[in-house]
Amino acid sequence: MIAALQHRLGEFIQDRYEIQGVLGSGAFGTVYRCCDRELDTLVAIKELHVLDDPVTAKNERDAALAQFRQEAIHLSHLRHPHIVSGHYQPHSGTWLVCPLCGHSFRGVPRCPEHNLLPVVVRQRHYLVMEYVDGPNLAEAAETSGGILEVSKALWYIRQIAEALQLIHAKGWVHRDVKPENIRVRAESDDAVLLDFGIATATGAEGQFSTREVRHTTGGGTFGYAPESPLERRYPDARSDIHALGMTLYRLLSGRDPQEPDDLADMRMQRPRDFNTAIPLTLEALILKAIDPDPERRPQNIREFAQAVFAIVEPPAPVPLGSPGAPVPPLRFASGEVATNVPELVHLMDKYPQESKEYLYSGDLMLWLAQIGRVDLAQRGREIREQFPNRKRQGLEALAQFTGIVEPPRMDVQPPYLDFGSVPMGTSKTLDVHLRNVGRGFLFGELRSTFVGLEFPAEFDGNQANIPVTLRAKHLQGGRHHGELVIDSSAGEVRLTFSATVDRRSPAAAVTTVTFWAMMGMLCGQFMRTLPLIGQPDPPGWQWLNSSTVLHWFPSAPLFGFALWGSLMLFVVGEALRRKSCWVLFGGGFWSLVLAFVCALTGDQCLIAGDMAMKPFMSSLTHQWAAGGWMFMGGVLGACYGTLRRLRDVFSQRLVFVLGGWLVAMLLLYGILGVVHLVVPAYN
Repeated sequence: MIAALQHRLGEFIQDRYEIQGVLGSGAFGTVYRCCDRELDTLVAIKELHVLDDPVTAKNERDAALAQFRQEAIHLSHLRHPHIVSGHYQPHSGTWLVCPLCGHSFRGVPRCPEHNLLPVVVRQRHYLVMEYVDGPNLAEAAETSGGILEVSKALWYIRQIAEALQLIHAKGWVHRDVKPENIRVRAESDDAVLLDFGIATATGAEGQFSTREVRHTTGGGTFGYAPESPLERRYPDARSDIHALGMTLYRLLSGRDPQEPDDLADMRMQRPRDFNTAIPLTLEALILKAIDPDPERRPQNIREFAQAVFAIVEPPAPVPLGSPGAPVPPLRFASGEVATNVPELVHLMDKYPQESKEYLYSGDLMLWLAQIGRVDLAQRGREIREQFPNRKRQGLEALAQFTGIVEPPRMDVQPPYLDFGSVPMGTSKTLDVHLRNVGRGFLFGELRSTFVGLEFPAEFDGNQANIPVTLRAKHLQGGRHHGELVIDSSAGEVRLTFSATVDRRSPAAAVTTVTFWAMMGMLCGQFMRTLPLIGQPDPPGWQWLNSSTVLHWFPSAPLFGFALWGSLMLFVVGEALRRKSCWVLFGGGFWSLVLAFVCALTGDQCLIAGDMAMKPFMSSLTHQWAAGGWMFMGGVLGACYGTLRRLRDVFSQRLVFVLGGWLVAMLLLYGILGVVHLVVPAYN
């Protein structure tokens, strides 16, 4: 069995992330603190333990990789201030790994430290996450003597409850809520939920799921996960409530439920037996949350969160006429009213314009505070500061914060950007069409680390057209690949693109067309002149007609030979361009067949060709029939040269193709003019 894959301090992951330390290691992977040298920021990178070990059963490797990718999917779809963000980033290559220490090495056949033959690993799997620089809650409690202040513990639990509302609204269960998986941002003192490695789907809220959990560490962490084997096997949202209740119990009591003796004490005694500062209402909530029977717990995380909010900030409705007066519903212009948050969210989607005015005027926050949703009122005030001039975005952010609604669903077309061939020094623009096919409002940001890609930094609207421009001015020639990240209210989408930067000079189009036009001119002249060498005029010089008598030999065989030579010139050129022997042999065979046919009827072909060209060529070439053949050969050669530069015809280089035609025509007319002056018979 190969050891877990490991990196040394100072090593680089994917030539970008410098490893500065190890944050932790578990059953599925190791988490490193790294510095992203491209963005000059700290990140946390989790690497999946070895998958390519031939000793490990394939189904185990597949299950571990599937679970690792599932964690990445969860993180990419969960956009919340109290949930760590991250994305999946596999890496292909070849690593020689020591089976004892798990380190990779190069340049030697055996591990330099243990002198063992290596195991070859060709795929490594990483999860790149934001780095939360503060301690986890277990460490925070230890620095406070093992117990947190009640207000501080409730502050953190309240934030994690908000995060779980979003997770449960998406139909997932975290399954491993505990102090070690909750870290604190040092700059804001906000709690962030980590480690979605064993998160899974659940059934309807308030019921046991019918989906069996496999390939986990036994249904969560001992002491925090429910004790019932059935519930550990079929977890639902109430399983996370149990773990969150035990987490709160741990922070306020100083007892660790992962220790069997401590867990027995926590089950047999009450929280106030360990900490008399715990209010009676909070003790009752903890005991209700950790009840072994899920039916006696809070039936959803929102119910648990509201109980916490009531302890932290007891709702005090604004007096309306007299103390204790009922809170009136929030009324919309249509006559519809909202008496609770679910009804409010429904009307926010139905009447966004009116809802924006309620939000930014402050009326909505006042009403939320009156009905006891102080958390939403506070979040509404934060959103107004975060989106002062983007009211529609602010409204969508508040709707998603409630955890009741699903985020928008974004359709991206095309799903892949292929810029094709882009000449060096030029640019090419493709449009990306974004469309919201779900509820809510679509908005977000775009980013990419690829140099040479230009696009708008932000977008909003349920239908957006985004121009993406590739500028090849400073790019090296060859094939390029990259990603355009669309981070939106619908989640994160990575749009891949590719392009080929053409290093050839634009003048190559002029040269190609001109060269093959000249070859065509020579071939036309050769085909008309060679068969009639030595024969007196008119056959050798002037136009032929139906009354002209030509001897079959040697005119016809020579015409066939001249035709075969001309065709082979083009066949060889095409075979060299394509680097194909099939083109050479195939083209050579058919050109030989055509030349053989023309060798039998060459005299008639010469007469027919002259009669066909004389009506429209005699005004240009007068009596010089070979000049007409030369002109037509030059035109056909220029057409062949254009076909060889067909990509330029449909690009910005079209002007250079036309320039090649201009040079070819000047050559043709120049040669005809010289013959007109020098050869008297031409007149």
